[in-house]
Amino acid sequence: MTPRGPYELCMDAEARVHYVQVPRRYRARSHNTTKLSHGASASYQVSLAAQVGQVQVNAFLLFGVALVANALSDSLPLLNHFLSPTATAEYVDHLNPPFSTLTNCSLLLGTSLLISFLRRTASGSCDSKMFSTHHLTAYEWQEERTMPGMLFKIIRDKIPRLVSSLRFADLKNSPITRVNRSDEEALQISQDISTMVEESLIVESEDGEKLCVFLKGGLGWPWSRKVTPVDEATDAIDELGHEYPPPPPSPDNIRHTINYPILKARYPLAHVGLYHLAMWVPKGQAHSKASVADELRGAVISKGVIATAYKFNAMEKFFRRTAPLMQTIGLLFEAVDRPQYIRYHRNYSDFASKSPLRLFQTTHRACFLGLALLRNLQAEPHKDISDIKDGYVAMVCFGDFFGGEFIVPELGLKLDFQPGDIIFMRSAVLEHFVAPFDGQRSSIIYFTHSNLSDNLSDDLLEKGMRLV
Repeated sequence: MTPRGPYELCMDAEARVHYVQVPRRYRARSHNTTKLSHGASASYQVSLAAQVGQVQVNAFLLFGVALVANALSDSLPLLNHFLSPTATAEYVDHLNPPFSTLTNCSLLLGTSLLISFLRRTASGSCDSKMFSTHHLTAYEWQEERTMPGMLFKIIRDKIPRLVSSLRFADLKNSPITRVNRSDEEALQISQDISTMVEESLIVESEDGEKLCVFLKGGLGWPWSRKVTPVDEATDAIDELGHEYPPPPPSPDNIRHTINYPILKARYPLAHVGLYHLAMWVPKGQAHSKASVADELRGAVISKGVIATAYKFNAMEKFFRRTAPLMQTIGLLFEAVDRPQYIRYHRNYSDFASKSPLRLFQTTHRACFLGLALLRNLQAEPHKDISDIKDGYVAMVCFGDFFGGEFIVPELGLKLDFQPGDIIFMRSAVLEHFVAPFDGQRSSIIYFTHSNLSDNLSDDLLEKGMRLV
């Protein structure tokens, strides 16, 4: 309550505004109203106007901060420190008593908006300060602000973990050798692993690194839509097959060519083959002088994408239609291993900024330079020796089939790999293959070759710098 009598507003050396008693010599009585005498009125009025103006500026600054904070989630740690409910209450007390109803309401409105935003964000996400917001492309789905933090919390707290006796440091520092197994040996391995993994699981190495992450139904976790990324991608794969039938695997592609004639005979009316849609260095060009001097290090778009106009159009449409799928994979990859996601994302963005790859950048979360799309092909036991040794591949599958379990012998894993599931795995150092299946099955493997992965320094990866 404003004190009665000859009091005026004053501001001390610490900018604390309070009421002081006006000296008697400056007072003048008229109509029972307290006024300043002419000699002091100018200085007091100027001082009073400045003080009230300053408080109004402070109030509206808080209101502006609340609006800015609502748009910039990365400011949360700073705002939470300086404008926590306790600090805000102290600030309000600091301005007591109020100068005017308007000023006080503006201050309280701005403060309440800010506190409401902080509480809503804190309750809806886990470690939200770790994650970044992005500008969506025309082909992506709208992301909730709290989505990355929620996915991180699910993967960190809800998924069971299994610790392997393998050490990842030994795996990545050992030379990679090709796998030579017959179909009979692979089938026997599959039968010897009696336990089928039908729920989400994370397998870690003895030294604490993730080796294989299996997210059962993970492609649907970020969304609350009737149409899922799986539905969109399935339609896109079928449309691609009609416009551009899949080519057969190349003769030197041992992991996919062994059963190709058998599968082609089994599915005479279906599409059987392999698309490679990638930014990579052609075989035999990795160490040429032109490749070393080139800022792209000899990398080109695979010929299956740009060989002819109709192929290019079909591929460009495929990338547009599968943008939500790639967006979802990026979201989950960030939640699984954020430093690696940053590494892959920045690497992709670097190549896209100076190559035709940007024509296929339909999602802001694109992070893998290549994908292999298998139509009714069975992958034989192999390691992806061209991929990043300390990195990941992401794998998804589609169709209506029985069988097709994903096998990782060194981990003793047999995964019930079905449409809607996703696997992140260290494919360069771990042997893996797909068991025989009946029905129509397609799969997409997202990868980046190791000779195109050194665009980032180790210290940048360690710092986990914020995405732009």
